[in-house]
Amino acid sequence: MGSHGLGDNRGPMANDTEGRFRVEVKLVVDRESGKVTGTSQAGMSQFKALGVTLNAPGKESSGLSANTDQKGNIHLDIQTVGINGFQAIGAPGAPPGAIQGDVKLVVTPDNAVGTDAGGSRTAFPALEIYSYQPGKNPVQVVNMPQSADSKDLTRGPNQPIPQKDPQ
Repeated sequence: MGSHGLGDNRGPMANDTEGRFRVEVKLVVDRESGKVTGTSQAGMSQFKALGVTLNAPGKESSGLSANTDQKGNIHLDIQTVGINGFQAIGAPGAPPGAIQGDVKLVVTPDNAVGTDAGGSRTAFPALEIYSYQPGKNPVQVVNMPQSADSKDLTRGPNQPIPQKDPQ
């Protein structure tokens, strides 16, 4: 028997061409225009049993607020919630709870990215944050491995995201 969406244990990956994620938020900060744009999407939940694979798209909702301080740093507050696709359609045995995050980022005038204090998330699944610059390799800003317990999805965003200096 399989299980509903309990992770693939892939580890951190800056350029995952197979799209293995639970909730993905992509932001573009355009320093010249001062605009911040973004997209978000839920991953595909999968269940495998007896040689049969079933898929159900997850559901997510995200919000973004941004402000610029006197030094020109852009502070971003990203709120996101995602649920397993099988939970979204009411399938029996689907994992309860939701991926929740309140991620607080800072982008400096020279495009270095860090985290501001006060962010939190559910401890399952992993949280990875990368900064991408044209012509450069991705920089890992945050890597918080997932807990060993998918039931952490039912405990809310109780794990603090550490403040990290922009890099």
